[in-house]
Amino acid sequence: MQPSELSPVEIADLINKAFLHDRGDADENITDDERTALADYLGCNEEARQEVLAAWRELLSEEPEIDVNDAEYWLDVEFASPCPE
Repeated sequence: MQPSELSPVEIADLINKAFLHDRGDADENITDDERTALADYLGCNEEARQEVLAAWRELLSEEPEIDVNDAEYWLDVEFASPCPE
């Protein structure tokens, strides 16, 4: 999987799947390879991260029990890795 070939909405769907799994709200998860590729991509591409975050916020708006700030924290701290210099 090449994250750069996916749309922000497609990446947001994958991120949401990983987030819900990590929270214990879903059995379905993305693979470790997908997680690594997405984390690296989002950690190194701020513009792509912002586009994905906007798409993900739309998905999260359909889940009123999820705090968007908690989700963003998870994305920035627990999921995406800072880009190596």
